Amino acid sequence: MLQVLFGGERKILNYVVVAIAFVALLLIFTQQVGGVVAVSVLGALCAVIFIYLIIQFDSKRWIIGIAIMLTIFASFMYTWPIQGLLPTYLRGVGMDQTVVANVVSFAGLGNAAGYIIAGFAGDKFGMRRWYAISLLLSQIIVFPPVHAERQVRGARGGHALLPADVRPGRLGPAAQVGLVLLPG
Repeated sequence: MLQVLFGGERKILNYVVVAIAFVALLLIFTQQVGGVVAVSVLGALCAVIFIYLIIQFDSKRWIIGIAIMLTIFASFMYTWPIQGLLPTYLRGVGMDQTVVANVVSFAGLGNAAGYIIAGFAGDKFGMRRWYAISLLLSQIIVFPPVHAERQVRGARGGHALLPADVRPGRLGPAAQVGLVLLPG
């Protein structure tokens, strides 16, 4: 995968544009550059660099690469409120700040590791085959805890993730949404 970008005839140019994109993103996210115009110019520069790199992978299907990039961006845009507001909510319900920071950090690291592993596994086994394998693995990983939770809930009555004296009327709106997602 990296050989396509950093092993061919455009190797030097690709190193330079990757360094430029890195610096541009660093300036944007560390807020060293202010103003809508400067951030927009750096963002557009990064987009052009990403498209340039995507075209090198497959010059016939680069539009699909851009569509995937936009899909991932859209995914980020609809999940950021959860990632951004979850620490505030957890602190508000009394969790220690260190625990909240660890939970959010390890969730992000696990997510990043999963993306990297999935990418390399897709390259090794083929994307369709890896997609089917990953669906089976997710069922093997997710089914036992869900099944165990249902067994505990059935034995206790009510919801296994909540203390017995907690009723939906005593919870805030966010917790009630959780009860809808995990019905008792």
